[in-house]
Amino acid sequence: MNRREFLQNGAAMGTVLNLKLASHAAANNMGTGTDRKTLVCVYFGGGLDAFHVLVPRDDARYADYRTSRDLIAHRQETLIPLTEKDGPSTPGALYGLHPNCQKLADLFNGENQFANNRSASWVSNVGTLIKPLTMDEFRNGTPGFDIPVGIGGHVRQREQWQTSQPQGTVNLKGWLGRTADLLRDGFNRDQSSMNLSLNGNNIMQLGEDARALAYNPFKNLGLSSTNRTSPENPLNIKNIIHQRILGQGYENFVDKTFADISSQSLERQLEVQDALDAFDDDDISVPFPTSVFGRQMAAIFKLISTRETQGLCRQTFFVPAPGGWDDHGELGDGFDERIEQFSEAIAAFQLNIDAAGLRDTVMGFTASEFARTLRSTGAGSDHAWGGPQMIFGGPIKP
Repeated sequence: MNRREFLQNGAAMGTVLNLKLASHAAANNMGTGTDRKTLVCVYFGGGLDAFHVLVPRDDARYADYRTSRDLIAHRQETLIPLTEKDGPSTPGALYGLHPNCQKLADLFNGENQFANNRSASWVSNVGTLIKPLTMDEFRNGTPGFDIPVGIGGHVRQREQWQTSQPQGTVNLKGWLGRTADLLRDGFNRDQSSMNLSLNGNNIMQLGEDARALAYNPFKNLGLSSTNRTSPENPLNIKNIIHQRILGQGYENFVDKTFADISSQSLERQLEVQDALDAFDDDDISVPFPTSVFGRQMAAIFKLISTRETQGLCRQTFFVPAPGGWDDHGELGDGFDERIEQFSEAIAAFQLNIDAAGLRDTVMGFTASEFARTLRSTGAGSDHAWGGPQMIFGGPIKP
C-alpha cells in the first residue's frame, strides 16, 4: 500500500488519484467518509545518508558496499539483521540496519515489543529522477525534460520531493496540500486544520486553499497567556483587546487580509489546544523518549488520539527528524546519536498507536531532499539522488 492509496477512500477516490489533475471540480465529486486515517511525514532535512542506515549484509554485496564506503562503512558484524520474508519464488535479499537502530529492526522483524506485529518496510532507490540516465545523458540533458531542475541542490530537490513535480514550477503546491484541497470538505468538519506541521511552514502541506497549521509542542498555543479562563489575568485582558482589534471591519484590503488570517490562525490554535487539554496522559501506554524528537512524536500521538473531537477523518503531519543531515564530513557520533533518537521515538510512537487501537489507521514515511553518494568523502558523503526510504505503520506489508 502506498501513501496516496492510504489516504483515499476506495471507490470514491479511485478515479482521481492523479494529483496533477486535481481541481475543485474533482473535489465536488469526492463524497464523504467517516473512517479515520492519518499520514505522518518524518523529514530528514539536509539529505539523509540512508546507505549508512540500511546496508546489504550478504558477503558479496557487503564487499561492494565496503569498497565504496571505505572509511565510513559499518563493520559487517555490527549490523542488526533484518529478517526478510521470502518472495513468491525467491528468498528476500539480506540487509542489516545501523547498530543504533535496534528498535527499528524490532519494528521490521516483529520481535521483542513488536512480537508478531511487523510494522515497517524499506523502499529502495527513491528519488527525483524523471527517467533512468546514463552519465552522458546526465551531462547533456535538458533540465526539466530529461533531468530534474537543480538536481543535487537542497532547495530545488526539496521542492520536487514535496510537490512531486521534478520539472519545477513557479506556483508551488505540495502534494499533501493538493490532497487536502480534495478531501477536507468531504471528510473533515471545518473546525481544525487537516495538515499540521511541527516544523513551521513547508511546501508539502500547501494547497490552493489548504494551509498547514504550524504547531510547536514546546510553546503555548494561542495568544500569550498561561490561564485562558481567568479574566483578571493581565495577559488575558491584552488578548481580549487583541481579538477585538482583529474582529473590527477594515476597508483596506491588506489590513482586512491580515486580520482574517490572524483570526483564523488563532481559532485553529485554540481548537488544537482544547483537544490537547482533553487528552488524558494516562493513555500513553509506553513512555516516549525525552529527546526533542521524542516529545514531538508524543505530541503527534496525542493529536491523532483526539482527531475525532477535532472533526478530522483525514489528517497529515510534517515533523523534522532530529538535527540536520547534510553530513559531508561528519558521519560519526553525531549521526549515531541522531539516528538512535529517531529509532527510539518511532518505536514508542508505534507502540502507543497499537495500544490505542489505531494501528490500521496511521501510516508514516520518511523523506529527504536526496540521498548521498555511496562513495565516501573520507568522513562523510556528498549529494546524490536515489536512496532507500522507510515506511511504517499497521497498514504496511513488510
